[in-house]
Amino acid sequence: MKNRIPKVGLLKTKRSSGNYYRIRYKLSGDKNHTYENIGYVSKRQAELIQAQRQIDFANGKFNLPNQNRERIALQRLVDEYYSTRLDLGAGTIKKYRSYSKRFIDYISSNFTVSYNDISTIKFHYVIEFLNRTRQTQYYSNTWSDKNCNGARALLQMLFDYAIKQKYIDENPIRDIKPFSVPETTTNRVIPDSDLRKIFESLPEHWIDVFKFLLNTGLRNSELINLTWDNFSKTKKEKNYIYSINITSSDEFITKTKKSRQIPLNKEVLEIINKRKGIHCKYIFTTSLNEKISKHRLTKVLNKAQEIINRHYRVHDFRHTFGSKLAITNASLYKISILMGHSIQETTKFYAHLQSEDLQDAVDLIRY
Repeated sequence: MKNRIPKVGLLKTKRSSGNYYRIRYKLSGDKNHTYENIGYVSKRQAELIQAQRQIDFANGKFNLPNQNRERIALQRLVDEYYSTRLDLGAGTIKKYRSYSKRFIDYISSNFTVSYNDISTIKFHYVIEFLNRTRQTQYYSNTWSDKNCNGARALLQMLFDYAIKQKYIDENPIRDIKPFSVPETTTNRVIPDSDLRKIFESLPEHWIDVFKFLLNTGLRNSELINLTWDNFSKTKKEKNYIYSINITSSDEFITKTKKSRQIPLNKEVLEIINKRKGIHCKYIFTTSLNEKISKHRLTKVLNKAQEIINRHYRVHDFRHTFGSKLAITNASLYKISILMGHSIQETTKFYAHLQSEDLQDAVDLIRY
C-alpha cells in the first residue's frame, strides 16, 4: 500500500510573550500526531515553514529524525567540540562559551526535545534565537549585530562538526545570512601631533613603556609579560643584533600560539638599557616595581588623554607601528612577520628570512 501524503496543519498558541506556532501531521502507520515546534515567529514565517514541510512530503522528502541514530544532546556536542579546538586562545574560548551558553539556555528553555536531540534543531529556532538576543524585552544584556554574527559563525562551525561526526545530516543554519554590519575602522593610526600630546601628558614612568609599544608593535599582553629571558643578543659578523623573542611560557600564551623575533632599533635598545637591573624578571613594571596588570596600561593612557580630550586605545600604538612600517615601504611580508600576523600560504617561500633581515624595517621607525 502506497504511503499517504500527510496533511500538515498549523497550530497557534497565544502566550504572554507572543504567538507560538507549531505544525502537526500524522505519518502512515502512526497512531498519534507528530508535532514540530516553530516558535515565536510571524504568521507569515510560520505559514512558509508549514508550506515547505508539505512540499517536502509531496516530494517524498520526509526529512525526519533518524530513529536508528544515537541522540546527541546539545550540551554534549558543545563540550565535545571545544575539546577538539586546542588551537583556540583563552580569549576566543571565553567569547565562544558566552555565545554557546546563551544558545544552550535558549534551546533548553524553549525546545526541550531539541536540547536532548540536536537532529531536531530547526533553522528557525536559530533565527528566533539571534533575533531575540538583540531585543531588550528578552535580554537585559542585548547583543550587537556583530556579536550575533559571531554567535552565528560559532554555531555554523558547531553543526559542521556534528555533520562530520555523523550526528546530523544537514546544518540547520546553512541558509541563515549574517546581519549587515556597517564597516568601521576599529584600529586607528595616532598622528604625530597627538603622539606628542600623549607623551607630554603621560607620567614619566610610563613614557618609555608606550614608546616601546610604538617602536615594536607589541600587543598589550606581550609587553606586560616581557621578561629578560625574552631579550637576546647575537653576533652577526662584526656587529651585534639585539632582539626580543615573543613566545609562550607557563604564565603566558601568545595570541597566535606562535613565536616571533623582533629586532630592536636604537630607541628601543636605549630603553632596554635603562631598565636593566630594576627588576630581576620583568623588563617593564609599575612605579612600585610590580608586575603590570592586564588593564593598567589602558587606565594610564585614558588618564593621560583626559587632558587632551583624545580616546585612543593601547592597541592603536601597535596599529600605528604597522602603519608607519607600511608608509616607509616595508614589504607586507616583513610587516606580517614583525607583528605576528597570519601568513598566506603563498608567502611561505620567504620562510628563510631571518630576524636580522628585518633590522632595516624597524630602523625606519623613529619617534
